[in-house]
Amino acid sequence: MVCLKCNKKLLEGASLCAYCGAPAERICPSCGKTLGCYANSCSKCHKPLYESEDVVSGDFEYDEFSDGTISITRYTGNAESLDIPSEINEKTVTIIGRSAFSYCTSLKSINIPDSVKIIGNDPYEGCAFEGCSALTSVNIPEGITSLGTLTFTSCTSLTDINIPESVTNIGTNVFCNCKSLTGVNIPKSVTSIGNGAFYGCSSLKCVNLSDSGTSMGADAI
Repeated sequence: MVCLKCNKKLLEGASLCAYCGAPAERICPSCGKTLGCYANSCSKCHKPLYESEDVVSGDFEYDEFSDGTISITRYTGNAESLDIPSEINEKTVTIIGRSAFSYCTSLKSINIPDSVKIIGNDPYEGCAFEGCSALTSVNIPEGITSLGTLTFTSCTSLTDINIPESVTNIGTNVFCNCKSLTGVNIPKSVTSIGNGAFYGCSSLKCVNLSDSGTSMGADAI
């Protein structure tokens, strides 16, 4: 068994990872299905794993900010193709929060609107689409500057990803275990690629990387 956060091997029967302290798994209280440690809703019965204090609008939960913008904190639907709205209740969506879409196993394609500037409440800590195992393609808009830690890790069906010229940082384990990813173009704007960013991408055959002095962490590619 492997920790879904840091990918270290877990001891048999462990409830927490000895390396990063993450819980090894979550159990759905409604149907008993074993889920990943960052799951927000059950992939079997689609019920939320916990009660939320966020504002709810349809399949989206969100936080409101004083400047009239919002952060999507959780998606509870089961769509296969999804256009994330640029506005919800006349408020502009600027942030996709940490783990907002994690383990949404029905999602096959997703379009992120131009209004979004941050994936993950902290641009260096994403997890937004972690474990979306059916996801094959994602459109990332210009304006995103950082792909945070674990943003797309374990999206095992992901074959197509565009990284826009606005991105300067590709964080730790961003595409880790994206086993269907065959090629990626990394724009010259990227100055840093974190540890294990493409670790476990067993089908990866081509990485186009400019000679702009990009720094790379251990096992980045």
